[in-house]
Amino acid sequence: MTSANQSMVAGQTQGAPLKLGVMMRLAIAALCARYRTEKPAGRLFLIGAVLDPFVYAGVIYFVIAGVFERTGFDRYFFLLIGLISFRWTVTCILDSANFTELRARMREASRHPTILALLIVVAAPTAVMLMSVAVTLALTSFLQPSGWSARAIPWLILVIAVHGVWNLIAVLAVHRLKAHRSFTSERVVMVVAGLMWLLSPTLYRFGDIPDAASLIFTTLNPVSHVLAGYYNALWYGTPVSADVLPLAGVLGLFLLIVLRRRLDLPRAESRTVKLPLVVGQPLLVVMETDPDRRVATSFELGDVTRFRRWYGRLRGLTARDLIRLIAIARDEPDIQDVPERSRATSGANRLFDEQIALCPDRTLAQIAFAAALESRDRALLFDGVLDAADRVFANRAWARLARAAQDGRRIIVVTYNLLPVPEAVDGTFIAIKDGRCVRSGRFGADLSVFYDEVLRTGAFPSDGPD
Repeated sequence: MTSANQSMVAGQTQGAPLKLGVMMRLAIAALCARYRTEKPAGRLFLIGAVLDPFVYAGVIYFVIAGVFERTGFDRYFFLLIGLISFRWTVTCILDSANFTELRARMREASRHPTILALLIVVAAPTAVMLMSVAVTLALTSFLQPSGWSARAIPWLILVIAVHGVWNLIAVLAVHRLKAHRSFTSERVVMVVAGLMWLLSPTLYRFGDIPDAASLIFTTLNPVSHVLAGYYNALWYGTPVSADVLPLAGVLGLFLLIVLRRRLDLPRAESRTVKLPLVVGQPLLVVMETDPDRRVATSFELGDVTRFRRWYGRLRGLTARDLIRLIAIARDEPDIQDVPERSRATSGANRLFDEQIALCPDRTLAQIAFAAALESRDRALLFDGVLDAADRVFANRAWARLARAAQDGRRIIVVTYNLLPVPEAVDGTFIAIKDGRCVRSGRFGADLSVFYDEVLRTGAFPSDGPD
């Protein structure tokens, strides 16, 4: 057992760099996973999602026409654009519930976890919105309203880009607020967005606004400026105003960069643990600190990928979906085979194709273990992954890890719950307290003696080698 002299900190994956092709495949995979497009019913569901704003706008239009006697196709068009843009923002906000867990999984696959997690979150809502806008554009081209010109269509790209930037900001803002316990649900932000759209010219035209209320309904409402850009480009055929939207886009990009960098900042409370370099057999690291506490732990060891526990916080994704997304982010050459290999290794059976939110912790532990072991990384750190697994699976997992270590892979298992090791597995353990090694030895008698001491005293020993 030799000490590691390398300075790289585990947790920053050595995964694939960011590539445009990878991002496009990841976006398509996220869309397919959301709507289950491999099935005919899923494809019909996608078509329905693209067209449902047209139906809702029609229903609201007939109510407005019948009750308030306000008619005209332009009113229907304003309703349609308002609903399409509103649904894009609200869906992104609702899907932001998956951002935290997706970012944790992408950290195991890429050096750009925040960007890839954002892409997965907004890919399906954005694709549906763009398809709805394409249908709207075809409808406008057919009707040819007075003064309409296709030369204004390129301005639509600017409007969509500015709107998209602020949707990304909304996703990151929800993540930050939930991380600081400001609120527990993203629905609060969704309600605020709904109020902004209600105050904007969605149910009415700009000409319907009294001069006294124009300041609140339009000037101070950012949604009104976005909707005005959509109306100009899609209905009136005129260039959008250069007074507000470009400035809003620049401000949005600045806020987006700031929020992303704050996400990537290390915790204020953290400690670094130096691990020995063990070759040919697994290394077990017994930690006193629980992984959910505020003090973060980093491990010094070069070229290692840190795999953490999975949690059932993902909505609308199965384990197969998530492992496929991870494989794409890693730019794996055999993307179709990775989920099947992971399914066989995990032993999750039918739960592998169920919603992750429905899987028990022990099943998620098995799937997380399989996803790590079936990766191409040569150095693996299982950070608390096996702590939630049942004893039978954990014993089988140790046998697989021992074989992997003998085949030349570096295997490090971190436990926070005194994880037992089968007698047939040979390896080394170290015990860490407050960032310092307090015990070390071999699997078997040495590990049993240490576990007995901890169970007898109720605490890790304070003395030991530095």
